[in-house]
Amino acid sequence: FFFQAEDGIRDAQESRGLGDVYKRQIAYNDVEKNYKNGILTFTYQNMRCDAKIKFNNVCSNKENGIQCSGMNNFTRIERNTRIEFNKRAGVRVDTCASLVMLKNESISKNLNQGVLIVETGSAIVDGNKIADNIKANIALGGADSINTL
Repeated sequence: FFFQAEDGIRDAQESRGLGDVYKRQIAYNDVEKNYKNGILTFTYQNMRCDAKIKFNNVCSNKENGIQCSGMNNFTRIERNTRIEFNKRAGVRVDTCASLVMLKNESISKNLNQGVLIVETGSAIVDGNKIADNIKANIALGGADSINTL
């Protein structure tokens, strides 16, 4: 993991060749008050991401609580306690990422969307408690979808 001044936890790795895979687990953390995203997973070139984000509190970050980007990004977000009070989306899925979100206890009170799935991203969202987000609880939209209702 790389800890940055901007993103709280940034997980990325350069490709070593076709078919590279990296697996990470981000668990049991309080990820709060970062200048950009609380947790960022992204892939580029021929990387595959199978990160698991679970049992965390992801709150009060200046951009998204969790952002997942890049082709072959198959991050799983499950059983997190709180994804709340982030300035943009609680969870943002974009740039061809394919996400699974299961049984998160509270995705609420984010200043834009609870879950934002941008047009090139996809997600399975099942069994989560998503409520009281300012713009939308779940939004589907384009690349600059911060104003999606």
